[in-house]
Amino acid sequence: MSKRSYSPGFKLQVVLEAFQSNSTDAKGARTYDIFYPVMPSIWKVKFEENGNRAFGAAGGFGHRAVG
Repeated sequence: MSKRSYSPGFKLQVVLEAFQSNSTDAKGARTYDIFYPVMPSIWKVKFEENGNRAFGAAGGFGHRAVG
Protein backbone atom coordinates (compact mmCIF):
# COMPACT_ATOMS: atom_id res chain seq x y z
CA MET A 1 0.00 0.00 0.00
CA SER A 2 1.39 3.41 -0.91
CA LYS A 3 1.42 6.36 1.44
CA ARG A 4 -1.44 8.76 0.75
CA SER A 5 -0.75 12.48 0.99
CA TYR A 6 -3.25 15.32 1.31
CA SER A 7 -2.90 18.88 0.09
CA PRO A 8 -2.73 21.75 2.59
CA GLY A 9 -6.04 23.09 1.26
CA PHE A 10 -7.73 19.73 1.75
CA LYS A 11 -6.50 19.48 5.34
CA LEU A 12 -7.75 22.98 6.07
CA GLN A 13 -11.14 22.18 4.54
CA VAL A 14 -11.49 19.06 6.70
CA VAL A 15 -10.45 20.94 9.86
CA LEU A 16 -12.77 23.89 9.29
CA GLU A 17 -15.72 21.60 8.64
CA ALA A 18 -14.88 19.59 11.77
CA PHE A 19 -14.99 22.76 13.87
CA GLN A 20 -18.32 23.79 12.32
CA SER A 21 -20.04 20.44 12.76
CA ASN A 22 -20.62 18.34 15.83
CA SER A 23 -19.66 15.08 14.18
CA THR A 24 -16.77 12.90 15.26
CA ASP A 25 -13.38 13.00 13.58
CA ALA A 26 -13.88 9.39 12.49
CA LYS A 27 -17.10 10.34 10.70
CA GLY A 28 -15.29 13.22 9.02
CA ALA A 29 -12.56 10.83 7.92
CA ARG A 30 -15.16 8.56 6.34
CA THR A 31 -16.87 11.51 4.66
CA TYR A 32 -13.61 12.63 3.06
CA ASP A 33 -12.28 9.11 2.42
CA ILE A 34 -9.30 9.57 4.74
CA PHE A 35 -7.66 6.21 5.37
CA TYR A 36 -6.64 6.81 8.99
CA PRO A 37 -9.56 8.08 11.13
CA VAL A 38 -7.17 9.80 13.55
CA MET A 39 -5.78 12.16 10.90
CA PRO A 40 -8.48 14.86 11.27
CA SER A 41 -7.73 14.95 15.02
CA ILE A 42 -4.03 15.46 14.36
CA TRP A 43 -4.78 18.18 11.79
CA LYS A 44 -7.10 19.95 14.25
CA VAL A 45 -4.38 20.07 16.90
CA LYS A 46 -1.88 21.45 14.38
CA PHE A 47 -4.41 24.06 13.29
CA GLU A 48 -5.15 25.08 16.88
CA GLU A 49 -1.43 25.48 17.56
CA ASN A 50 -0.43 27.22 14.32
CA GLY A 51 -3.56 28.58 12.62
CA ASN A 52 -3.40 28.83 8.82
CA ARG A 53 0.36 28.19 8.90
CA ALA A 54 -0.26 24.65 10.17
CA PHE A 55 -0.40 23.14 6.69
CA GLY A 56 1.96 25.41 4.77
CA ALA A 57 1.38 28.69 2.96
CA ALA A 58 -1.00 27.23 0.39
CA GLY A 59 -3.37 26.05 3.08
CA GLY A 60 -4.08 29.55 4.27
CA PHE A 61 -5.20 31.16 1.04
CA GLY A 62 -8.76 32.38 1.10
CA HIS A 63 -9.43 31.26 4.65
CA ARG A 64 -9.30 32.98 8.01
CA ALA A 65 -8.30 31.28 11.22
CA VAL A 66 -11.13 30.07 13.41
CA GLY A 67 -11.29 31.39 16.96
